[in-house]
Amino acid sequence: MAPKITTDSGALSVEMGAEAVAIGDGTATSGSVDLTVKDNGKVAIAKGNATACSGATGDGAYADAGTFGAADGADLLFTWTRTSSGESDGAALSSSTTRLLAIDLPIDFRGGPKVREVYSESAASPDQLAELDIHGSSAVAASDSDAAGAATHAEAYTDATALVGYAEISAYANVIVG
Repeated sequence: MAPKITTDSGALSVEMGAEAVAIGDGTATSGSVDLTVKDNGKVAIAKGNATACSGATGDGAYADAGTFGAADGADLLFTWTRTSSGESDGAALSSSTTRLLAIDLPIDFRGGPKVREVYSESAASPDQLAELDIHGSSAVAASDSDAAGAATHAEAYTDATALVGYAEISAYANVIVG
């Protein structure tokens, strides 16, 4: 299981995550996950952002990045995910960003929660791939995460993992559950 951040505001539970992996002669991965949940006893609001990026150079270069956001107990849920990826001779690049807004109201809608998910995907441009410059045989992985809860009984947990293996592999994983 990937690392987690947990923020519990009672009825609203939110999960956000980011993962990235790169394989090649030179690799780099990075990611960030932020989540804030506020509950005043009547309305709970969660806002989050997850970002993952990966890049690789060399023969057989491979890069993949993904993000997600989900909520349980929300009356209104909006998620926006945008991904971009591409490969060319000796270079691979991938990025993903997810934004989330979840609201738990003191009322329930007929027909259940109102959910709006927007997903867009694009190819990395040849210019982006040409500009990918990972110096020599190096591997870099970086992570950042933050969780905050404001409620009568709020808990926040954070954990992130950045892994570098040899010069050929970089990986990042992080999940927030609130």
